[in-house]
Amino acid sequence: MTADKAINGESWNTYGSLQAIREFLNGRSNQIPKIVKYVRNYYGDPADVSTSPKPTNDPSTVPTPAPSAAPSQVPAQQTASPVSTQNPSDISSNAQAGESKETLKDGTVVIRTTDAKGKVTETKYQTKAGIYRLSKDNSLCYLAKNNAFLKNKTSVTIKDTEKINGKTLKITAVEKGTFKGLGKLKKVMIGKNVTTIGDDAFSGCKNLKKIVIKSTQLKKVGKNAIKGIAKGAQITCPKAKKKAYKKLFTAKAGFVKKTMKLK
Repeated sequence: MTADKAINGESWNTYGSLQAIREFLNGRSNQIPKIVKYVRNYYGDPADVSTSPKPTNDPSTVPTPAPSAAPSQVPAQQTASPVSTQNPSDISSNAQAGESKETLKDGTVVIRTTDAKGKVTETKYQTKAGIYRLSKDNSLCYLAKNNAFLKNKTSVTIKDTEKINGKTLKITAVEKGTFKGLGKLKKVMIGKNVTTIGDDAFSGCKNLKKIVIKSTQLKKVGKNAIKGIAKGAQITCPKAKKKAYKKLFTAKAGFVKKTMKLK
């Protein structure tokens, strides 16, 4: 019997020679399904075999791996460079810190000093009589910045009040060093509202011979306030205050008993 009989289901032992099958398959690839059917009937379903089937060498049965898609080159996201911003407090400092000037209708120049936050820390008024600083109690202090204004003065009057923008403000203090070193100054009149004469206020005014104090409210005369004024200088004050003012015009203030008089 030939190999085709074995394929058609007849006894494999009798006719199933491997050599016969090979000869039979030569040029008969279309008979493979029949052989597969016979093998399954004779040996059982290959799925029952525990061993894994060996891979075929037939290139046609080897699955061609799908080409993996080349990763698309995603452009790197550009990180925005941080923008340098100026601290608001720095802007305020640059724009507002310092001095500002304003001229009022009466001719008074208002000078305001502000801090880095724009807060007014000092207010000054420049008038024909001099420069004053506004105190917390709305009184005025006659300032040392008057020095240039007073440079060639021989006589100066510190007024009782100063009218600024329609308001009358009392002059209550003479700042330290206000008249210091003014060699031409000979006479000073101190207003009735002055309570304080600062340190060195008249120090070094070698030709200052007469100081008239109208104030009855004087409470403090600073250190060296009249040191170095003219020998024989006279300080005139209200009679009712002579005793009290002797305690203010002492050697510490520059008063020399032998050569100066308080009357």
